[in-house]
Amino acid sequence: MNRLIFTVLGVGLIAAQSAFGQSSILALQARAKDVTIPIYVPHETQPVLALQIGNVFTEYERKGFFRIGALPKLVCDHVRLDLRQPKLAGIALKQAARELNPGPNHTLIEWRAFSLACSNEVTPRLRATRVCMTSMNNWELQGDVRAHVGTNIVKLNRAVLHVCDGGRVAVIGKTASSDVEIILFDPGNSEKHDTRPMLHKLKESR
Repeated sequence: MNRLIFTVLGVGLIAAQSAFGQSSILALQARAKDVTIPIYVPHETQPVLALQIGNVFTEYERKGFFRIGALPKLVCDHVRLDLRQPKLAGIALKQAARELNPGPNHTLIEWRAFSLACSNEVTPRLRATRVCMTSMNNWELQGDVRAHVGTNIVKLNRAVLHVCDGGRVAVIGKTASSDVEIILFDPGNSEKHDTRPMLHKLKESR
């Protein structure tokens, strides 16, 4: 049974667990700062992913002075996903999406100032202004999206973080000149001790 613990520095310790054994970020009903959420997967005794959030709050979608959203949106600002085991990246991200499901009381969870990195790497592999979870397998990346491939930075106009069934994690998006796929994590390459991101050009943009 998985248990998700919300560590709120300067606020206290909050633990939330449903009757089905799944936890919910909805335990953070009020504003919170400096939250660390460990993500566990089956058969692993240690967290495989740490979700670090600088600020948590709720807001409504607005247009000018008018509120246009009927339900509140849970906003997590300055979000960093710190991956402890790259070969388990796919299952770890799916578990994070499953446990952070907003439920019926919120239209969505929006992550802002997002980055995804391995714990032993200084530079994040992926950055985005905003992230919206459209499903466990597809996360919509919005705003300024940048992927680090070796010493190069690939800037994407729009992109989706896709978790494949085989555990591969890829960013599919569009640059100024072409459609690309950037493989951030591949379990097959991890077995060969090659965990570097790879860039594949899909087609030229017109």
